[in-house]
Amino acid sequence: MSKEYFGWRGVVKLAKELGYSSYEACEVLYNKKINPKTTFDQILICARIKYDLEFIKAGGLLTNYKDGRIIKPNKFEKEIHYIVRANLLTFKEFLIKRSKLKINTNSDVFRAIRDMYAKKMRLYPDKIEKAFSEIFPTPQVAAQLQKIIE
Repeated sequence: MSKEYFGWRGVVKLAKELGYSSYEACEVLYNKKINPKTTFDQILICARIKYDLEFIKAGGLLTNYKDGRIIKPNKFEKEIHYIVRANLLTFKEFLIKRSKLKINTNSDVFRAIRDMYAKKMRLYPDKIEKAFSEIFPTPQVAAQLQKIIE
């Protein structure tokens, strides 16, 4: 094996020398460095939070998914906190089933979801935007319908 491996050409060269295709080598590097354990569920939760943020900005109020009651924001509550509070049971269920974090209190849920959303929006805005646009209706239309129904 030669000693000079610089850039992607070096990766391709090393992979061929070791008997792998360049695609396999790049996939391993991508999964190891860029996308270390992002699941589809995390992308969907981030898309749901993004949808709810747009919905709040359009003037809508969030409803609880379990029983359908409308939840109003507190006076000095941040929007992300309001979204997590409205969907607390759903997010808590997700974290208990699919996360390695130990969830002891509700503040752990708020912190974990807020941090996950900030990290995933920074790393994968295109994936979240795609899920947001394909799965959910436009938040402005949904907020207008909610106002008409009330």
